[in-house]
Amino acid sequence: MSFTMLAIISLMLNIWQNFRAKIAEKSNLTAKQTLSLDEARRKLVKALEAWQSSLGEFMPPEALQEELEGDRNPEKEKLRLPSDFDRSRHTDLGLETLADIEYRLRMGQANDALKKLREALGLKSFLVRKKYQGVGGQYALLRSETEIARAQVNVDKWAEVYRRAWNAMGRLVEEGPDGNHGRGRLQKLNKDDLVMLSQWMEDHRFWREKGEAEETAAANKGKGRKELPWIWKIEFDVEVTVDRVKEAVEKWTAEAIRVEWVHAKASMDRWDEELKLLEAESERIPRTFHYYERLWSKHCEEWRKECGATTDEGRGSRLVRGAVAFAQRTAVGFGRSSSLAETRYQELLRFKTINLPKRSK
Repeated sequence: MSFTMLAIISLMLNIWQNFRAKIAEKSNLTAKQTLSLDEARRKLVKALEAWQSSLGEFMPPEALQEELEGDRNPEKEKLRLPSDFDRSRHTDLGLETLADIEYRLRMGQANDALKKLREALGLKSFLVRKKYQGVGGQYALLRSETEIARAQVNVDKWAEVYRRAWNAMGRLVEEGPDGNHGRGRLQKLNKDDLVMLSQWMEDHRFWREKGEAEETAAANKGKGRKELPWIWKIEFDVEVTVDRVKEAVEKWTAEAIRVEWVHAKASMDRWDEELKLLEAESERIPRTFHYYERLWSKHCEEWRKECGATTDEGRGSRLVRGAVAFAQRTAVGFGRSSSLAETRYQELLRFKTINLPKRSK
């Protein structure tokens, strides 16, 4: 399998998982979000059709002829990768080499998802602290909760990506000596593992203040201080200490803020560009209407002269008089549109002056 084909498989997996993330947000969609979801579904269908036509370039004929349970929904359709087939059939279907390649691809996918997951948890931790430390009214509180909810969506997205990669690796190779299908330090991701480092540190501090005796009594009841989840431990090469966790909190929080800042700046730059286009278009529209007002006024004068009339009672054919009347109405219509567009343009400039302070470059 060529490097190009590996890139195609990776791209197809990304398209598929991004659409599944959109599907996960399908509750209480706005009309705009519904349209976006439908457009994403159409793109996925086209991508699947292109994918199906390219399978013959690297998949053995026996595997292509093998029946697989399918689904009419594109987000549930199988990609016919080795992980979609029963592992006991890999040899008969000639999929052993491809299974090894997909395994390495899934390993990279799992590690990337784990990194994104930690960053998403770091960003959520920062937003939670910002919510409780900030000073503001109801609007600021609602905005903070919206940001936290958006961060949680990213946490859920990358957790799902990791779980799919994890399950695929389990279907591709035997358990092996480690009983973990060769996945090394990677483990099954549970809901309890999705803990923010700051939350774990708060829990650690709470039980340390309670004292060892009370902590031991709570531990006997299945409560007490919890171990640091493996998704964070995997980043430490030595024994985990509170100081090292604090360093990690600062590191991942700074990284999460940096990534969020880059995305926010790109969004802000895009918004600024759209505002400039809107301002330029709003300035151009009244001038365009005014141009057509003058043009039709000119036609009106020319046709009046043509019929030899300088007043409404002038003589001339009914056709030319009708043309003059039409030109007059059209000129008046464009004049009104020009005035209205100029008013809207001035309102836009006032809104920009009042609500959008000048930004330093």
